[in-house]
Amino acid sequence: MDLVVLIGLPASGKSSFHRARYAGTHVHVSKDLLGRAQRKNEKQMRLVEDALRSGRSVVVDNTNPRRADRAPLIEVARRLGATSTGILVTASIADCLRRNAAR
Repeated sequence: MDLVVLIGLPASGKSSFHRARYAGTHVHVSKDLLGRAQRKNEKQMRLVEDALRSGRSVVVDNTNPRRADRAPLIEVARRLGATSTGILVTASIADCLRRNAAR
């Protein structure tokens, strides 16, 4: 059981990386998929914890720029006996701006 935390600028390719590498094996958790839900952080944590408790691996697909953003995710993985991995997805600022404008 594994928690993968993707880290990167908006439109850097995090979701594409998830689809290419983890789509068939990991639960995909992204605040973008929560729509206009209030308390997105709490909902995200609940989804991650529920998946890990059921023995499923998880990819968290958000910008996660600060250690403080990642720490609660890593803590829940540790508490539930899952490994945790952070992956920095990089792209140039110009590419991110171009991709973001095309959304």
